[in-house]
Amino acid sequence: MTKITLAQCIVCILATSVGLYAINWNPDGTDGDWNTPASWNGGVVPTVSDEAKINQPTNVTVANVTTPTPVSFIHAFSHNGDADASRTQGTYDVTDAAGDASGTGADFRVQVNASGVPSVRLLSGGTGYTDNETITIADSSLGSGGGAAVVVTVIQALVDATAVANDLVTGFNSTLTVNTGAVLALANDMHVGNAGNVVNGTKNGTVQLDSGGQIVVNNVVRVGSWEAASEGVSPPSAVLEIAGGTLSIHKELYVGVGGNGTLNLSGGTVSFAANEWQQLRVGSDQGDGVINMTGGNLVTNGIQMDNDANSAARINLDGGILEVTSGWAGNENGGYLNGVITFSASSVIAISDGIFQWKGTNKRPAIGALVAGGYITFATSTLSSIYPDVTPEESWTSPDGTTTLYADTNEVRSGYTTVWASSNDTDGDGLADGVETNTGTFVSASDTGTDPDDPDTDDDGLADGVETNTGTFVSASDTGTDPHVADTDSDGLSDGAETGTGTFVDATNTGTNPHLADTDGDTISDGVETGLDPNTDSTAAINLLPSTGGGLTEQDIIDLRVGSKLASIANDQAILQVVIEQSDDLVSWSTLQTEDVTVAAPDGTDKQFFRYRMQD
Repeated sequence: MTKITLAQCIVCILATSVGLYAINWNPDGTDGDWNTPASWNGGVVPTVSDEAKINQPTNVTVANVTTPTPVSFIHAFSHNGDADASRTQGTYDVTDAAGDASGTGADFRVQVNASGVPSVRLLSGGTGYTDNETITIADSSLGSGGGAAVVVTVIQALVDATAVANDLVTGFNSTLTVNTGAVLALANDMHVGNAGNVVNGTKNGTVQLDSGGQIVVNNVVRVGSWEAASEGVSPPSAVLEIAGGTLSIHKELYVGVGGNGTLNLSGGTVSFAANEWQQLRVGSDQGDGVINMTGGNLVTNGIQMDNDANSAARINLDGGILEVTSGWAGNENGGYLNGVITFSASSVIAISDGIFQWKGTNKRPAIGALVAGGYITFATSTLSSIYPDVTPEESWTSPDGTTTLYADTNEVRSGYTTVWASSNDTDGDGLADGVETNTGTFVSASDTGTDPDDPDTDDDGLADGVETNTGTFVSASDTGTDPHVADTDSDGLSDGAETGTGTFVDATNTGTNPHLADTDGDTISDGVETGLDPNTDSTAAINLLPSTGGGLTEQDIIDLRVGSKLASIANDQAILQVVIEQSDDLVSWSTLQTEDVTVAAPDGTDKQFFRYRMQD
């Protein structure tokens, strides 16, 4: 065991990374299976000493195998952290730690503070280690101050893996999938979406973890390329899709680096083995970082949201549990933005149908400050009564009254502050139950008279919440229509069909104004102009035509065509008078002959149309 300076350590790490043997994906491989030799250039499947690079637009699968690859690097460990004033303060890098362990090659960094308390960081996991064995780091490697040795206990040393590599780099719009029962073990880093070129749009990639699969990364995971977007080019983008299984990371997870990054977590668990500061880092450079949680568990000791204020960082907590295991919340003077969870102005944790748990029983002041600052939002929950038997200590209500955020200490989970959002809008129409008074009459925005159990009280195709009854159409979310009248302007069209866009699409999206019966002012009602269905009774629409008697007058009918004449029918006969006129100059005309023609009309018909023509 030896002591080296920090500068020397950096040089060693870089040298080790450069010295890795890179094995590229073979585009001529046929089956896409990681463990097929022909899938890799040179016909060699990567080992724990190699860098595996997916630099082709392809689909790669890590499948379960009957004979896994044994690997045994240290992934998780603990150590005795008692203070010993005899220890010499400083930072010590210990290589190839031995002690009582059977393995070799594990490297640690030990930092001893002024009180002699050590903190230990794993630099390299080595090989050949087993669970529960110990590694003793003697005082001679810690400055020889006469203090007690630091003892490291191996908690997890991965043994069997389906696929292995030292580093994994993906890109070129590829997708790598770890199937159910498969284990991908990486002795160092995983970088999603870093192979390729920003300018030609290939610096993108996806890694997908299926239910029952496992990815173990012994250092850092980065989702998003190092390189940022170029001018005039779409930013590079990477996605980590976890539908189940377990992603276990030793140090940190970066979502969004130079390029954009997204983590979609719908099931399974993301956790960290080491106790690094702010293990989850969202939008850490110029790239935006987004985490969409609809299920599963994400467990971290801290969260860094948009470290340099050059990007956007967002966690959409729409399901599952986001757990922070460190209790340091910062202080009031720092606005609680100087603790283990930090934010920039363009970052937010949006709590909807998921649960947020923060270790400690005194987190409510911090949560309140973060809510007031807009760093925690909660306006979209669809759930109610998540914990019906719990009495929360504090709550916050959204400005529209539709959602309440609750905070409980100890009752939901001992030693934790649990935060969740609950809907106050039973029918999901955008109105809080308290304003839907069910009287049938709209009085005001706080007394809408609508049914709290019916999202569309008047069945016009619009949610009660958008029908603000102001008399003015503003947008699709503020139609100004009456939530108790399906056709506010009585033009024969439901309010939901009159979308106010000015463009007719079809009968369900007419683009007309729901407050004007005749949007274009041509004296024809919007409902008639929309068109009549010849297969249905159109009496109601015909009655909307301009008239004095509820329909077309006789003169209206005559005026429909130049030269029309109305003839009455009596005794099942219609008498038509034909007048023949003559002229010498086509200007002045005189009557030459008049003839009455009697025509039989069908029984029971009061009126009938006729026409005549000249015989050839």
